[in-house]
Formats: sequence, C-alpha cells, structure tokens
Amino acid sequence: MLVVWNRLSVLLLCAVVATVSGHTAAAQQRTVPDQSQPATLDGTVRDQTAVAIRGARVSLLGTSRVAYSDDDGHYRFTAIAPGRYTLRVARIGYAPGSADSIVVAVGEHVARDVQLTAVIVPLSQVTITPGSYTLLDPASASRLTLSREVLATTPQLGEDMFRALNRLPGLSGSDFSAKIRIRNGGADEQLVTLDGLELIEPYHLKDFDGALSMLDGESIGRVSVTTGGFTAASGNRLAGLLQLESATPSTTRSRAAVGLSLSNLRARTEGTFARGRGSWLASGRRGYLDILFKLLHETNPPDPSYSDVFGKVQYLLGRGHVATVEGLVAGDRLSLEDGGFIRSNYGNRYVWGTLRTPITARAFVTTMASFSHLSWNRDGVDEQRLLSQSYERVRIADRRTLNVSSLKQDVTIDVSDRVSLFAGLEMRGEIADYAYSRIEKERAVVSRVVVVLDSTNINAALHPQGTRASGYVSLRLRPTSPVTTEFGLRADRHTWTDQLTVAPRANVAWNLGARTILRAAWGHYYQAHSLQDLSVVDGDTAFVHAERAEHRVLGVEYDVGHGWTARMEGFERRTTSPRAKYVNMEGTLDVFPESAPDRVRFAPTSARVHGAELLARYDDGGRIRGGAAIVRSRATAVVSGRETPRPYDEPLALTMDFAYRTAKGWTIAAAWTSHSGWPSVAPTFVIDTLGPGRYAVRRLDTSPFATGRFASYQRLDFRASRAFQTSHGRLNVWADVFNALNRANQRGNWYSYTFTAPSSLRVTANREDFLGILPSIGLGWEF
Repeated sequence: MLVVWNRLSVLLLCAVVATVSGHTAAAQQRTVPDQSQPATLDGTVRDQTAVAIRGARVSLLGTSRVAYSDDDGHYRFTAIAPGRYTLRVARIGYAPGSADSIVVAVGEHVARDVQLTAVIVPLSQVTITPGSYTLLDPASASRLTLSREVLATTPQLGEDMFRALNRLPGLSGSDFSAKIRIRNGGADEQLVTLDGLELIEPYHLKDFDGALSMLDGESIGRVSVTTGGFTAASGNRLAGLLQLESATPSTTRSRAAVGLSLSNLRARTEGTFARGRGSWLASGRRGYLDILFKLLHETNPPDPSYSDVFGKVQYLLGRGHVATVEGLVAGDRLSLEDGGFIRSNYGNRYVWGTLRTPITARAFVTTMASFSHLSWNRDGVDEQRLLSQSYERVRIADRRTLNVSSLKQDVTIDVSDRVSLFAGLEMRGEIADYAYSRIEKERAVVSRVVVVLDSTNINAALHPQGTRASGYVSLRLRPTSPVTTEFGLRADRHTWTDQLTVAPRANVAWNLGARTILRAAWGHYYQAHSLQDLSVVDGDTAFVHAERAEHRVLGVEYDVGHGWTARMEGFERRTTSPRAKYVNMEGTLDVFPESAPDRVRFAPTSARVHGAELLARYDDGGRIRGGAAIVRSRATAVVSGRETPRPYDEPLALTMDFAYRTAKGWTIAAAWTSHSGWPSVAPTFVIDTLGPGRYAVRRLDTSPFATGRFASYQRLDFRASRAFQTSHGRLNVWADVFNALNRANQRGNWYSYTFTAPSSLRVTANREDFLGILPSIGLGWEF
C-alpha cells in the first residue's frame, strides 16, 4: 500500500506543480507582486467613541493568520506576502467589522484601523460551560478558537475533521478510527449533531472501526466540542457533545470548489436565488480506496468504497422567519475474499426541515421535523485451515434497520439583560428490525483427525419499536455583571425501557477581570439503551435501564497576553449504573469482532474518570504559532469487586503543534502526539485431555482485568501547505507525512501456541502495530 501511495504522491505532485506554475506565473504578470519580500500590516481597533478595544480577533482572510489586539487596541501582522487582503474583526459585545481591499506591496508597511460598533450580546449567547472548544467560527473572539485556515495547515490524516479534533485536551482516538473518545468515554457516549439533528452513526467504513467521518469538513461552518458539564438543553449522553453547524452559503455570488487527495474526490457548490432571499449549498465526496487497493496487484485485495452527499436550502420568509431544508445521504460498502469472504453495505439517510420564528426582538422559537433511516447489511464466512483443508469456522448473516421520526421545538427568551429562559420538547418515534444469525465451530487436530471442540449458534429476529419523549427547562441568571449562572432540569422517557429519568444540572461562569474567566459545572447525565443498540451478535435480546453519570468540572481560562492564552481544567465523571457491554480486549482489527477470541462481556458495577488538563496556545499574528496540551487522568471500573483500568485508559497524554509561515507564503507545520500505552489483558490457554495421548488446546474466556500496558504511543507528523491566489480563484495545495519517524506503536497482540511436550504448552504473543510512515498530498480549487 505504501508503495502505491508514494507513486501516486509523485504523480499528483507533478500535476500540482504544473498547475500552480502556470496559474501563478500568469497571475504574477497581471496582479501579484514579487513575493520574495514580505510586508507588514498593522493598525488599531477602536469603538465608535475612539476607545481602544482589547482582545479583538483580527483575521487575515485567505490565510491562516490571526492576531489579537493588545491593551492599546493595536494588532500587527508581520512577514506577510504582498497582495490584496481583507480583514475580519470580531469581539464579544461588538458587531463584526471588516476592512476590504487592503493592497500590500513589496516590503511595504500598511496601517489600517478598524472601528467596531458596540451591541448588546443576549445573555442566551454567553458561553458558560467549561470544557468548550470552538472551531471554524469566524465570529468568535476567543483565542482558543481554531479557524479553518489553522486546521487546514495542521497535520492530519485523510483530511478528516474528526481526526483533527483528537489534538484537543480530553479527546483521543486511534490511527485506524475517526471515532472520538471524550475523557475515556466510548464513541457511543457522545452526542453528535448537525444543525440540531442527531447523527446516530456518523462514520464511514464501519467494518474498519469507522475509519473516516461521514461529513466533508468543507461543508461545515462551525464546530463546538463540549467535554463535560453541558446544560440541560444539550441532551443526554454520558460523556460529551460534538455539535456541527453547516456552512453559511455565499450571499454575494455563486461559488464552487473541488478537491483531490489520495483518499477521495470532493466537490462543493453554493449560491443564492430569489434576489438573495434564498441560498443553497451542496457538497459531495467519493472515496476511492477500492481503486488504490486494486493498483497493488495483490490477490483478492479488499474493495472498500464510500460516498456522502449533503444539501441545504435556506429561505427568508419575511420578518425574520427563516426556513431551512437539509438532507444527508451517506453509504459505504466492502467486499473482501481471503480465507472466506465478507460483503457489507451500510446506509445513512437523513432529511430534516427547520423553521426559526422570532416572537419578539428578545424571543424566538425553533421547530424541527426530521426523518432518519439507517441500514446495516453484512454477510461473511471466516475459514480456518487444518491438515491442508479449509473448514468454515464462522458464518454470519446480519440485517438491521432503524427508522426515526422526530418533531421538536425549542424556545429561547431573553427576558432582560440579566435573565434568560430556555425550554424545549421533543417526540420521537423509532422502529428497529434485527435479523441476525451466526454459526460458529471451533475445531482442532486430535491424533491427526479434525474434530469439533465447540459450536455456537445464535439467531435473533426482533422488531422493537417505541417512543421517546424529552423535555427541558433552564433559567439563566446574571445576579452581578461578572457572574452568570444557569440551573436546568431535563426529563426523558423511553417506552422500550419503561423508564423516566430526571436530570438536574447547574453551571456558572465568573469573569475575574478582563483576562480571566472561571467556569464550573455539575449535573446528572442519563444515557438510555438505544433502540438500535441491542447486542444481538452476542445473544442479548432485552433492553436495560439507562446508565447514569455525575459530572463535576472546574476550569479557568487566562489571557496571558503577548499572544499567549492558557486554560486549565479539573474534572470527574462517576458512573453509578454502567451497562454491560461486549468489547474486544486485545486491540486487533477483525471484520467479525463478535467471533474473535478476545471478545469479553465487560460488566462493571461502577466507573470513574478523573484528572486535570492544561492547554496553552501562542499566536501573535507573526510567523510562528503553536500550542501544547497535557492531560493527567485515571479511568477505572469496578468489576466483581475489583478495580481495573478501563479500556483505552491514558494516564498521561501530551500533544504539541508548531507552525512557521515562510516569506514565500508556505506554512510548515509539525505536530507531536504522545500518550501512555493502553491497558493489556493476557489470555489464558489450557490443555484438555481428550483421551490417552490425545490433547487439545482451549482458550478460556478473557478476563476483563488489565494485567499490563503496551509501550507508550509516540508520533510526529508534518505538513506543508500553501494557498495560491490567481485571477481564476484560489488553489490550495498540501503535503503530509504521517508518523514521520516511522515509529512502531503497538495496538495489540495475537497469540499462537505450540506443544513443547504432549501435555506442555508454549504461548507466544505476536505484536500488532498501528500505521507506519504514510505520506500523502492533495489539492483544492475554489472559484
């Protein structure tokens, strides 16, 4: 695979160089000055009374550059390439401002002041939740907000936004999967939404543990991540939230973009109609990993493919009423024949409409109706070879569907500058179908004869359905100017579990001066057994009561000055009624995980995750930016009265990133990722005596108690990227090197055994690693 990847990289790089050379040469002859001599742009941000504004976020559009105004309102960009620029300025409490058509010549110093107009920020829009991170938000003034340009210049694998999020403190993942674990929570313990709609399973390539996310990052306009302590309006999940908002279409003219990388081809288009009252956005991707595997010329290569299409139409009905209709269709398939076969096909279809209705200048209602359809289809046979013959070890037939119809309404009322009220209701009807069968036979060679030692036959044909009713109410108060509090109550009832849960929650934010914000949260969080989440592959056919977690979070954010910002948080999450789950303890990939020998029922009576996180970032608008995050934590569970580390526990995690902007317009970035090795569980093998001189090896059910750890995980990534402005649009090019040091990071073991004597056994652990060095390149064209 690496050989083909390298060859395609060279071919694509040649195409990029040729394209860039042609366009940039022509553009330089027309409008772009010599970029060998950098220039400087600075100025002052003031309000309408000429008072300097401190902490304003100044973005240099078309680049990854961001600066913040100091105590005197002054901002500064150094070492920028000559050209034409636009400034975008944002600060909480002020309407966004901009400065257009700023022409910077070779070696020139240009001064441009920007004036902002003070506005009253509704109390409902103030962030009071600790552990919150915002990405891609051009209106945000927070120094911890990562812009699209910053993300585009940060090393990442597969251009996958979910993977890029794993660099945030408290979030983790793996090389093979785009799934995110929030403070050691499972991928199913976080709520993922797109424009308010829950995305039930937002991952492609499900047979490979969700290797890619289901959304093209170019169609996303804002990302909000909450790692704990979220408010009553934000739903019920044990760990956290990932809230996505689609991009706002252009209101000036139609635009389009295409992109090409070694994993997918993507396209996006947007525009307006009805004299600007309506707008539309459409994007799509087609992955061609199947083509790459075929180029290897291997016997029976895997044939994975995926695609997704997102569309959005928005229309202004008048007097502030905005109607939006959206749709998302995604699917992936896999065909593999090697020692058996697997054929799978998965589909995700979502359609939803939203109406935002203003009641008064301080109150509005959002109503959303939606329908979701998900399907899982999987067939396969796994074979084993004994005495030069192949035997069918496992045969699986899996058919599942889920249909969800939902109607919900949310009300926000800013009663005054010191009081806000939030309330909402949702009704969901859900229907699921399960049709699953598995025949499994364990064979061994005894006296040169193949015999069946054990057999398993699991069949399930279930049609569960039911309704879920949810409601919440929250009161946000600002008793004094520096302090904002919110107290909320949420109730959820699921008919298939016949359970009503009531969850109280409280949050507080305290401005301890112009530079420091203290945030704290406490609350109960219930996660019901989802209708589509019965583990029928392991023989479960009954739903159980909801899990409950209690969050305690305390965080402080401090603007150090001179381009530095720091955040520190302490957290604890106690789960008192965790649901038993089936997990594969050895960390290896298997397309039939339910039949893998390391499958175990993990049934703790309680669980706890606690620790501290420290994040520091630097960006003063100059050539250098960077940041670092360190997390010390402990994730444990109590099983059969004994405490053991939870799977994927990382007591120490460290991430660092550094970027340098050259005078030629290139951004060279490096990122370091390191964390403790995951807990390991050693299996137990025993010898069964079947008769005189006849022995067979049997593996006992794996114990869920961790007895060791793998070596620490360490990885260094690089990326070089640049945006070329031409008369026909903007060309973005990048080149990545994943795991540049080619470090062997262990992800698991598989075990083999040999008889050293008729009744003596030697077991060997065979190491399996994550990805080695992996280069890739890509380009995107916006016009």
